[in-house]
Amino acid sequence: MAPDHRPVPVPPARARVVVALTPIWMLLALLVLRPGFFDPIFDNPPGIAGMPAGALIMAVGLVWGLIGARLMRSRRSDAGALLTLLAFATPATFAVILGPALILIVQNLG
Repeated sequence: MAPDHRPVPVPPARARVVVALTPIWMLLALLVLRPGFFDPIFDNPPGIAGMPAGALIMAVGLVWGLIGARLMRSRRSDAGALLTLLAFATPATFAVILGPALILIVQNLG
């Protein structure tokens, strides 16, 4: 019997968007599992333009992730989807997870 060489189908757009929304899933999971995890993001020192820096980091990370989800939906090739995932969802996930830690580090250094 000859090996099957059929191409692997590209995942549907919905599956790609679910993967691209990883920052939001991580945010929700951390809010449920560790309720006090995001407390440092609302501390004002350090602040940027009078707003808590942590809140700005989180907002930029979540908006970046949503832009990535929108772009992921329009990608038809695997390479385009991978580049979108690497350029948008991955940095946004790091911003959500490491945002509170960055604020605590800056507070302890200053």
